Amino acid sequence: MIDGVSNYAPMNTYHPFTLNHMYPSMDASPVLVGDFTYSDVSFVEPSTDGNQSRVTATVRTSDESGYFVDIFRSARSDGKDKKHEYLFHGQGAPIVLSDAKGNVISTEETDELSSEKGDLVGYNYFEDKRAVAHTGNFVAQYEMPSILEKKVKVNVWMKGYEQRQIFTVNAPYSRALHQESVPEALYHKPLPTLVVRQTGEAKTRPFVAIIDAYNSTDAVNVKEVAYFNSNDRNSGFVGINVLSGNGRRDFIYNHDNATHENNFSEGSFTGSYGIASFIDGQMHSLFLGSGTVLEKNSWRIDLTAGEGAVLVEVKGDDFTVNANKPFKLTMPVLKTTKNPMLTSANGKSYAGKLIKVKKQRMLEFELPALEKAKLTLKL
Repeated sequence: MIDGVSNYAPMNTYHPFTLNHMYPSMDASPVLVGDFTYSDVSFVEPSTDGNQSRVTATVRTSDESGYFVDIFRSARSDGKDKKHEYLFHGQGAPIVLSDAKGNVISTEETDELSSEKGDLVGYNYFEDKRAVAHTGNFVAQYEMPSILEKKVKVNVWMKGYEQRQIFTVNAPYSRALHQESVPEALYHKPLPTLVVRQTGEAKTRPFVAIIDAYNSTDAVNVKEVAYFNSNDRNSGFVGINVLSGNGRRDFIYNHDNATHENNFSEGSFTGSYGIASFIDGQMHSLFLGSGTVLEKNSWRIDLTAGEGAVLVEVKGDDFTVNANKPFKLTMPVLKTTKNPMLTSANGKSYAGKLIKVKKQRMLEFELPALEKAKLTLKL
């Protein structure tokens, strides 16, 4: 919501989104999805001539767990931004806010979020409005019953920025909910809603959320979310470090300029979106949703024919590869070898070579575009 005047009618009808990138592609088989989906869309908000872009993605962390990624940038083209607001509707009990250390964040009653304050008339329907100025990272937790008689929790982990306020309100009940689809305790009940207000533009200070929905009895869910910057600390980059309960750690890379080279102490990234995943410190997968380079801890994907999408999953000496363009795969090696090979069950083999990078021995393979290829490393 830009400056309290964004108009839902044209946003829902007259003005299409631009699809910049997606994974998997439209014609891909569902079996190619693996742990990841990803889309990058942009939109011109007509009431303010605002340029908005949104990355939404899913990350599967086990057969029964996963989370959503939401990175939303927004700014007026004329630079006259007053405020940008991000809304997240939930269900059930009142929202509980906590900081990065788990301490509860207290709020106070407010008369903001109303047409008298220059907002949309629709904001007048918010009730029980409470607010707090908070510039740090925080978590908004929703809790509700499910039709399976389990307690469902939704944690919205959000990155903090300067000049930011957090509101909790009750919004009117949703007309989209049918009595047969929800427990009686949720039917026609007000919706606890998070409103995050960014004073000024939200392009260099975007709304960055990790959204984790799980049953209270589930063993695997998101345990910790932290954030990291590139060496040059450029404002177009967002880095997210997500730790799940099964020891999986995902390093998520995003940039609003897919050609900008981002460097880090343990790698680099050039692209729109990528993830390097480790389980108990061991490489699990490299996913480049769109871009040319993704490198972390001596594992590297380097596209040799321009921007594309590559997924490399690792399990010991076995690899599963999806790539829509040729690429170089580089990995660390612990012992000297003269004839490294990646071989498939159908007899196709790809020869690699031993190289040194900063005195470290590495294996480098040049691989073609591949679809769900099963490869085994032979040394």
